[in-house]
Amino acid sequence: MKKITTVIVAALYVAGIVIISFFGAALSGINVKIYAQNVTFIGKGITVNKNGQKTIEIIAEEYPHEYQLTYTVSPDNATDKSVDFEYDKENPGFSVSDDGIVTFYASGTFDISVVTADGGKQSDTLKMSVIKRNEIFVRP
Repeated sequence: MKKITTVIVAALYVAGIVIISFFGAALSGINVKIYAQNVTFIGKGITVNKNGQKTIEIIAEEYPHEYQLTYTVSPDNATDKSVDFEYDKENPGFSVSDDGIVTFYASGTFDISVVTADGGKQSDTLKMSVIKRNEIFVRP
């Protein structure tokens, strides 16, 4: 009886290895897509008000003035970390390149959203206020 039990256990062990090897090889070709779960604007000077709105104030020496948007996409192992920038493209006061460089052509306040390009469509919005240095005045 002991010999039969040992043979059965050995056979099950070998069968298990064969099954795991087969399915492991079969599953190795499967690509698992990990969606972005969050995207967040980051950077020096960005503040968050009590309503959760992110803002930044920029002082430009002259126009046009460029500002590089920075953001993070998480999790770190997200399959597609690419983003799109959404903004009022009809506004002549600024433009945004595909790589997140904002070019300001005039003073004003502008909203820009960063949106993940994958199926998750996570987003964050930044309100940017820009003023030219020589337009700043102090009230008495």
